[in-house]
This record gives sequence, structure tokens and C-alpha cells, in this order.
Amino acid sequence: MKETPKNTPKQAFEVSNMVFVKGGTFDMGDVFDDNHEDDEKPVHAVTVADFYMAACCVTFEEYIMYCFA
Repeated sequence: MKETPKNTPKQAFEVSNMVFVKGGTFDMGDVFDDNHEDDEKPVHAVTVADFYMAACCVTFEEYIMYCFA
């Protein structure tokens, strides 16, 4: 029987230029246009937790580096 390889932890790296975004509840959906997509109705409340996001645009190359880190 072949042994399953163990996952090796990868080195963490610090991400700078992150900004805090306060979570909250908002109404998602479209009530202003009759030509909206089915997934835009009915209007419904969505709650999002607090999170951090980059203050600057992230390039595709930077995103790929993150995915494989």
C-alpha cells in the first residue's frame, strides 16, 4: 500500500497595505429594473462579517502567488 504524503506547512508571509472593512447588513437584489436576472430577486438582506482587504489593486500574478503559497 502506498503511503499518503503528509502536507508540509508553507512559510507564512506578511501582507501589508490591508484595510479593515466593518461588516454589516445590506439589501441585495434589484427592484429598479424589470430586466434583471433571476438571481437578482427577490431583494433579500445579506449580512457580511468584518474583513480585511487590500488597499491597492491586486495583480493576477500576485493572486496566483497567493494561491500557491
